[in-house]
This record gives sequence, structure tokens and C-alpha cells, in this order.
Amino acid sequence: MIKEITTFILNRMSHPYWSRDVNAFAGQIPIFNVNGAKVSDIDRVVGFLENAAPDVIGQLPDRQDKPLQIWNRHKYYMRARDDAMEFFYLLHGLTQLDLPIIVSGITYTAMIIDAIAAPAPILDRDEKARFVFSCNYIWRIMTP
Repeated sequence: MIKEITTFILNRMSHPYWSRDVNAFAGQIPIFNVNGAKVSDIDRVVGFLENAAPDVIGQLPDRQDKPLQIWNRHKYYMRARDDAMEFFYLLHGLTQLDLPIIVSGITYTAMIIDAIAAPAPILDRDEKARFVFSCNYIWRIMTP
């Protein structure tokens, strides 16, 4: 489902800067991107990760609470913050959305997307003096 979520988010972005497997990654941030460039050398990167803490509220049999962490970095603090806030404003509170069918052939419906808190810096700077932000979300998904 992480590929469906990543594709959904990237398709909704207002500008075409982010490119899947080039500077936007589903599930993990790799060492090399699809073009063979070292990802650690790319200043502006976003990862859609399954690292977020799961929701522990009781489950319904036809529902999944899918945790998602959006992690991003940039060499300028305000650009890193603006990127994180753009994802936050794009996603938080959205309801009744069908995710694109990518891998499974199953149509997943996001009943609601909840940010656990607003995006925040998680490092003062990384090893290359870039600023890193993170925001955790819960995607409340209906399964067919």
C-alpha cells in the first residue's frame, strides 16, 4: 500500500518538482536513485516511510490504520519547512479518497488522513548541514 499512498501524494502536488525514485521515495530512502545518483548528494529529498508509530485504537475488521512518516530535507531551513508544510496542508483532514491502483489490484479508500502533529525539525542539521523535517500521519483505510 505504500506505493499507492506515495503515488497518490505525488499526483496531488501543485508543482512537478518531486519525481518518484529520483528525489521522492516510497518505503525507504535508498543509497542510489533510479538514475544512479547518490541520494546523500541530493539536497532536496522526501521519503514516504512506514516508520511512524501505529495507532492502537481497537480495529474494525474492514479497516486498516496505516501509519506514514513523511521525512524531508533541504539545505535551507525555510525550504525544508515549506516542503513539510506543503505536504501537511495537502493531506491533513482529507476524507473519502480512492488511492490509485499500483501493485495489488485492490482499490483502497482513505476514509480520513490525520496528521498526529504539525511537521517539525528532527535534526538541527544532518551530516551535510541540511535541515530535516518529519511529520507522522495515520491513514484510516477501508479495504474492500
